[in-house]
Amino acid sequence: MMGLWLPRGSCVAAVVLLLMALSPPVALVRDPRPEPQVSVYPTKMQPQELHNILVCSVSGFYPRHIEVRWFRNGQEEKKTGVMSTGLIPNGDWTYQILVMLKTVPQSGEVYTCQVEHPSLTSPVTVEWTAQSTSTQNRVWSGVIFVLGLLLPVVQCIYFRTREVRSPAGPNRLHSISGEGRGFLRLEMRYQENL
Repeated sequence: MMGLWLPRGSCVAAVVLLLMALSPPVALVRDPRPEPQVSVYPTKMQPQELHNILVCSVSGFYPRHIEVRWFRNGQEEKKTGVMSTGLIPNGDWTYQILVMLKTVPQSGEVYTCQVEHPSLTSPVTVEWTAQSTSTQNRVWSGVIFVLGLLLPVVQCIYFRTREVRSPAGPNRLHSISGEGRGFLRLEMRYQENL
């Protein structure tokens, strides 16, 4: 016979055992179930018509059962060119998986990663559209153009706020002098007027 000893006596032990016997079994339930977070990105940012690998990253989901499929222009990509890392545990009872598609993107093609999971009421789809090199060049040209317009404005504001004011007062002679590597001596003098 096995006995249960508690510091407060056998009466407390009897109550604890009775409560344990009458209570329903305890189950750890994650509610709501974590939904997968999905993102799609290429491994290389390079011109079209060269081999590239598109990655569909799915993370933070539970339970572990998940279906990830690739589509090109609405047509499912079969297993050729599709690779997967398999399920990777995150350490917090959720999982992640990377499903990759080896492809040669053509300008205008739409690639879709579709994820089905028990926590979702409908599949999640994330699209990636192949852009032509000329489109990428136009974007960069626009960025450089805007920066080129902003730089003179910023310089003008900067130099106006740095305007030197002399504590000597009006009608005083100011001088600035300096030497650069012994080759040049610069001396400027001006007089402030009212």
